Amino acid sequence: MRWFIGFVLFLCLPAWAEMRIWEAVNGSVVEAELVEVRQGKVILKKVGGKTITLPVSKLCKKDQTYLAEAVPPDLE
Repeated sequence: MRWFIGFVLFLCLPAWAEMRIWEAVNGSVVEAELVEVRQGKVILKKVGGKTITLPVSKLCKKDQTYLAEAVPPDLE
């Protein structure tokens, strides 16, 4: 069973690694890739390699929907 969970995680990783434009509710934008979603916060890695952490609630509705579809609930 453990190998199956690892395999599923492996299949999910390519979707996480895509660079995309993220928008905050205040209108600011950043190009970054999704690193992790944990405890209501999202960690993004910007083009230059710097990571930023912010509450999911600070993202626009479009990006919140993207996270809900891209990240399985048990991985949050």
